[in-house]
Amino acid sequence: MPRGEALCLGPDEWLVLTTQPAALVDAAREAYAQLPHSLTEISDREITLRLIGPQVLDLLATGCPRDIEALAEGRAVRTVFESATVVLWRDGPAEFRMDIWRSFAPHVRSLLAQAEAELIAGL
Repeated sequence: MPRGEALCLGPDEWLVLTTQPAALVDAAREAYAQLPHSLTEISDREITLRLIGPQVLDLLATGCPRDIEALAEGRAVRTVFESATVVLWRDGPAEFRMDIWRSFAPHVRSLLAQAEAELIAGL
């Protein structure tokens, strides 16, 4: 099985990251006879933003309705940031990844920049 990360986003939804997609497809094909499933490559659909720093929880709270502080390290959830659907990963106490559809990236980046400026200004 190829190395990577697998995160459960829902009862029947997994997000799998790998540097060896062909090996993953082959492994899934072999398992299909015993375990019906759907495997879709989405590698070009999203980009990942890394959000790191002492105010990252406050930054994320400006646009995300979830209790970000309650998200355990090593976990990920599908949520929204303002109106954009995102996958939010918590890598450490003040380290997150946010996967965003490419078409929403400029919008989310501008919202994050605005929120960052407000936090720097102490607003």
